Amino acid sequence: MEGGNIVGILEVLSVSEALEANGFYHDNQDVFTAIDDDSLRALSPSSPFGSSQVSVSIRESGHTELSNACKRTQRHGDQHSKLTTSVQNLIYPLYSGQVASVGRCPDLNNISVNHPATSSVHFMIWSVMFDPSSTPILYLRDNSLNGVFVNDHRLGRYNSVVLSEGDIIEIKCALKFCVRLYEDKTESQKSAAFYLPTSTIDSWSISNKVIGFGSFGAVFIAKRRHTAKSYAVKVIRQNASYTDKRRSKLKDEAEMLQTISHPNIIKVHKAYYFDDYIYLFEDLICGGDLFSYLAKDSHLRSIPESETIIIVYQLLLALEYLHNNLKIIHRDLKLDNVLLEAPLPCSRVILCDFGIAKPLKCLNERSNTVVGTIEYSAPEIFQKGRLEDKSKSMFIDCSPGGYDYKCDIWSLGVMIHIMLSGISPFYSNGQEKTIIHSAKLGRLSFSGSAWANVSYCAKDFVKSLIKVNPEERFSINDCLAHEWIEKHLDQLRLIYSSKILKE
Repeated sequence: MEGGNIVGILEVLSVSEALEANGFYHDNQDVFTAIDDDSLRALSPSSPFGSSQVSVSIRESGHTELSNACKRTQRHGDQHSKLTTSVQNLIYPLYSGQVASVGRCPDLNNISVNHPATSSVHFMIWSVMFDPSSTPILYLRDNSLNGVFVNDHRLGRYNSVVLSEGDIIEIKCALKFCVRLYEDKTESQKSAAFYLPTSTIDSWSISNKVIGFGSFGAVFIAKRRHTAKSYAVKVIRQNASYTDKRRSKLKDEAEMLQTISHPNIIKVHKAYYFDDYIYLFEDLICGGDLFSYLAKDSHLRSIPESETIIIVYQLLLALEYLHNNLKIIHRDLKLDNVLLEAPLPCSRVILCDFGIAKPLKCLNERSNTVVGTIEYSAPEIFQKGRLEDKSKSMFIDCSPGGYDYKCDIWSLGVMIHIMLSGISPFYSNGQEKTIIHSAKLGRLSFSGSAWANVSYCAKDFVKSLIKVNPEERFSINDCLAHEWIEKHLDQLRLIYSSKILKE
């Protein structure tokens, strides 16, 4: 299914004679586009795939008889020359917002590959944008038993990789593609603008591929020696004005992150410190964040209750681990800080961005320093506080009473409200004062059409999390014991153990 703009193409390089004999061209006659040389040259890395001109060029070329687009030639010097058909100018456009899959089962895939070496869904490709102005990052995930090879390196089942211009994707003895991507010059300018003191640390090497950018610094793709797996490295630039105390605190936080080990919390493998920089090497999570997953045009869409509860269950397990085991408050729980392993229903979700997490020594201890995002912040954070405008985050001098773990529960309630309805409960006109005022009132309405197909249990769960008085608000243990979770618990555990953790 087409999504938004074209972000790249898969160009068919070769098809085995066995696959051709099994009806590859017939099975995919409405899938591939055969284009002439001039159109193919127009799809160069210097050409914006997302432009309307290029999109129209591809769509107007039509789906010609594929046999006319295939030139059968012997690949001299190739040990598989007798098995291979060389294909010219046959492409599959990749769209933003689309998850394209390749595999044996026609009903499950965009491209059907009827070959014994191919799994039912052999691999998937999708794109992720970390902000609206960035160039999409294209990911490939190996779902196969026999392997997907990228540039002759086997990925391994459920491993993912970032694709680059010119990468060769191969299903051995069956099919080869070449990846053609649009690479925006502004992206290389962004990476060049961020000075890296070093691109090699111990067994780690850091590419110039930027997958995230912000006021903190940037996120790059990294590799570790003796493994084909890709990682993410968050390079945090410490402000020159930071005091020794502030620098020490950042180092303590980085050390704390390395102690966290949970399937639904980002894994930090190693932290390094160089002058004014902190390097955090983390697992690479390829499916984008939950906000992007819900984003549709200029608004957020709702998702079915059955899909929502699987996400919520995983987040509850993550918070149970943080609150009960580690005595840590996340303090900035929001859609943007939840990553998906793949942009699909029933995917593993991972809680990330612990830069402002705070450990508490005991359950009744409270915090008085707040950093967070206003839209998701509990009302007790604002009591007798002073708000300073700090871009998307807020810094507040709180009342002596402070706050505790319940602030994470409020934030989770706001997130669930958005997932079930597509509506942020207190956002209103987006003005900070209005959001704070609405949160303090805590009035919820479930009468709109967006809630028509949502169960009473789910609505009651949301109400129990979004209570103005933290004493009345659920704890993490209360959440796990609520009827909405409890009555689906056996099924949730089965999905979690047999599908989510397995992948």
